[in-house]
Amino acid sequence: MSKRLILLCLLAWFGALASPAAAQDASATARRVNQPWARLIERDKRVSYTSRTAGAALAALGDQELSGSQRATAFFALGSARTETERARLESWALEGTTVERQGAVLALGELGGRDTNLLERLAGSKDAELSPYAVLALLRSRSEAGAKFVEELASQTDSPIGASAAALRAFVADAATASSHPVAQRWLELRWESARRYGLIDGQTWSTKILEGLLADPRFLDGVVYGAASQMKDSVVRDHFLELVLDAPPTECLRGAVDVLPTELDRLVATGLWTPADEVEWTALLNEIDEGRLESLTPNILRQARVVASLRTYASLLLVRGGHQEGAPLLELEINSDDPIARMRIADVWGGTGNKTLIPRLLTMLNDVDAQVRNASLVAQLRLGYGPAREKIRERLAQAKDAEHDILFHALCRNARDSEAKALLVDRFGSLSKGDQILAATYLSLGGRTSERGVLRDILNATPPTGEIGARIVRSIGVTPTAEDATILRGLFPREGELEINIALVLGLIEANDPAAVPVLRAALWSEPWGRSLLAAGVWVQMDGVDALMSELQRPPVAATARDLRRVGFAIGEWGGIEAAEELARRGGAADPAVQGALLAALGGRTR
Repeated sequence: MSKRLILLCLLAWFGALASPAAAQDASATARRVNQPWARLIERDKRVSYTSRTAGAALAALGDQELSGSQRATAFFALGSARTETERARLESWALEGTTVERQGAVLALGELGGRDTNLLERLAGSKDAELSPYAVLALLRSRSEAGAKFVEELASQTDSPIGASAAALRAFVADAATASSHPVAQRWLELRWESARRYGLIDGQTWSTKILEGLLADPRFLDGVVYGAASQMKDSVVRDHFLELVLDAPPTECLRGAVDVLPTELDRLVATGLWTPADEVEWTALLNEIDEGRLESLTPNILRQARVVASLRTYASLLLVRGGHQEGAPLLELEINSDDPIARMRIADVWGGTGNKTLIPRLLTMLNDVDAQVRNASLVAQLRLGYGPAREKIRERLAQAKDAEHDILFHALCRNARDSEAKALLVDRFGSLSKGDQILAATYLSLGGRTSERGVLRDILNATPPTGEIGARIVRSIGVTPTAEDATILRGLFPREGELEINIALVLGLIEANDPAAVPVLRAALWSEPWGRSLLAAGVWVQMDGVDALMSELQRPPVAATARDLRRVGFAIGEWGGIEAAEELARRGGAADPAVQGALLAALGGRTR
C-alpha cells in the first residue's frame, strides 16, 4: 500500500471518531485515489496473445537499436507466449541486462512458468531491492508449488521490506480486484498491456486493427485524407466536385482542398457575393491554406474580404502585399510599430519575399527591435533580398556555439527554405549542423521538394515514432515525392494511436507513393457518405489502381451497403471510367441494378474524363 493511501486511511479513521460525515468524505477520497489502479485492473481483462506473438517479439529483438523498455516489453511477450525455447535468453538477460531489462526478463520468466525456479528464488532472496520483488511476483506467477512456498517464507518476515512486498504481491495474484496497488504489480500490468498492444491482441484484435477501425469511423480522418489527396489531382471533374462541396457548407478540410484546386474560382465567388466563409474558423482555414500554398496572387478578393475579420486583418494584409497587391501596405506601415512581436516578425517575412530591395533600410532598422524573433526575421529577410552583409552575418552566427538566439535565427532560416537564398545557405551548411538542426533543415527542405537531405528524417522516424505537430510535419515532408524507402517507413508507422494529423499525413504519403496500404482508407470513404467525398475517394483510387479497382469493389460490397451506396459507386465508375466502363458494368448486370443505373447516369450526363 502506498504511503499516500495509508495516510488517507488514517485520516479517515481519525475523522470517523469525530464525525461520521467526515469519515464518509475521507473514504470517498481514498476510493478516488485508487481509481487509476482499478482502471489498470479492468484494462488487463482485454489482453490476450496469439501463436504469432513469439515470432513478432523475436523479430523485434533482432533490432540492435531497441531501448531497454522496448526490449523488456518483447521479453514479456516471449514469456506470455510460453516460448520455452527462449528460457536461456531470458535467464541471461535477467542476470546481465540493465535494470529495466532485467526486471522485464524476470517477469517474463514468471509468465513462462516451469518447475525450475532456482534462479527466481535466488533473485527473490537477494539484497537487490530493484529486482527481488520482481522475482517474488514471477515466482507467484510461475504456477510452481516450490515457488509459492518460497514466497510464503518471505512473507512471514513481517519486519522486512521484502516480507511486506511478498504479502502484498501474494494478495495481488490471489485477487487483483481487491488487492492494493503495488509498484511491481503496476509494472507487471503495464508490461502486459504494452506487450499485448505490440505483439498480441487487445479485445481480440491487433492494436493496429483497433486504431484503424476508429480512424475509419472518424469523419475528420476521412475528410483529411480524401480532400487532401484529391486536391493534388488536376482534373475538371475534381474541380466540379469541390465547387459543389464548397457551396454546401463544407468541412474545414474540404475548404483547404478547394483553395488548392480552384483558387481563382473561389476568389470570384467571394468577389461576387455568391459565397463567403461562414465564420472566423472558415476564414482562418482559407488564409492558412493560401499562405501554405503561396496562392495569394490568385486570391486577392478573398484576402480583401478577410480584412473585415478583426483577428485576421493584419494576416490578410500581409498576404496581399506578398501577392503583389499594395492595398495591404498601409496597414503594414501601421503594424510595423505594433506591440505584437508576431505581427512585426511577419511583416519582416513578407518584405523579404517582395523582391523590393528598397525595403532593406527599413529591415536594417528592425535589427534593433527588442524582440529576438523580429531581429532574426529581419536578418533572414535581408538575405532573401540579396543583401550580402546579411548573408555573412548569418554564416558567422551559425558557426558560433548554439544558444537561444542561434535557435531563433535557424528557425527563421528554415521557415524560408523555399527561398533560393535561404535554401542555398541551408544546403551549404548542412553537414556542419547539429543533429537537431539537421532534422529541422531537412524537414523544411524536403517540404520544398528537395530530397537530398532526407536521410536524417528516415533515421529519426525509424528510431522514434513521430508525435504532435512536429512529427506530422516530418511525416508530411517525406510524403513529398516519396521513394520506395520512404513508403516502407510510412507503411510501418501507420496507424499511430491518438495522432490524427500524423495518420492523415501518413496516408497521404502512401497515396502519393501508390502504396496499397492506403486502400482500406479509400474503401471506407468510397462506401460512406457524403456523396461528394465518396466520389473524390473513388477518383483518388482510380488514379492509383485504375477503374478496375472500383469494378472489383462492386463484386464484394460491404454487408451494410444500401442501394444508394451501390448507385453511388456505380456513378463513380461511370464518372471516372467513362462510357466504356459504364457499358462494361451494364453487360455484367441488369438495368435494375442500382450500380448500373448510377454508372449510366454519370456517363450520359457527360461527366466523364
